[in-house]
Amino acid sequence: MLSPITEAKIYDHNAVYYGYPLEELMENAGKGVAKELMARVKKGDRIIFLCGPGNNGGDGLVAARYLLENGFYPIVFLIPSQHELKSELVKKNWDFF
Repeated sequence: MLSPITEAKIYDHNAVYYGYPLEELMENAGKGVAKELMARVKKGDRIIFLCGPGNNGGDGLVAARYLLENGFYPIVFLIPSQHELKSELVKKNWDFF
């Protein structure tokens, strides 16, 4: 049996293989997280994101961007640093902040 993380990676690779852009996967994941948080958190509350340098961190950056655009106040910590970002998609989303 595969771990949920391994399964998610397989789904991502298959989606990209069949022509679904990785950027769209990241946008959809981040938007889904943001939508769920907006339903559970009051505007004005602070939400902290701890984002790593890979694409999962990119998902968090997208979620934070959507929250910021909708009147929330996300606080983003990029770990380890912006100079060690692993993909262009993560760099693009970090540059928003």
